[in-house]
Amino acid sequence: MDGTYHVNPTIGVPQRTLADLILALSTLRWVSDMLKDVREQLDVKLGGNGRYEAEALINRAADVEYAHKKVKRFRDLAAEKGVDAEAVIAHLGGIADLTLSPKAEKWLSDEAMKGS
Repeated sequence: MDGTYHVNPTIGVPQRTLADLILALSTLRWVSDMLKDVREQLDVKLGGNGRYEAEALINRAADVEYAHKKVKRFRDLAAEKGVDAEAVIAHLGGIADLTLSPKAEKWLSDEAMKGS
């Protein structure tokens, strides 16, 4: 050990607020993992060309929106209370990447063009 002490950035954050943030971050990680699984298991094996991945994100859009609202609410409260929101979020594992693959993006774009 280098003798450096690391302060837990969640100290002082109310438990209810922290629980809401943890749930939101967990939801985003779950959706990210699901997208990866769908991409690997359905799109690749069934030749979905991004369709299944895109549809999976569409189907979880309400969960993602709710989680992002909770994260925003935490950031707003943290700013009011002088808490380093980004340090807390990073300490809890960060915000999962929900970026769609290029194939899923193309599938969505093609579908949007069909609907126009």
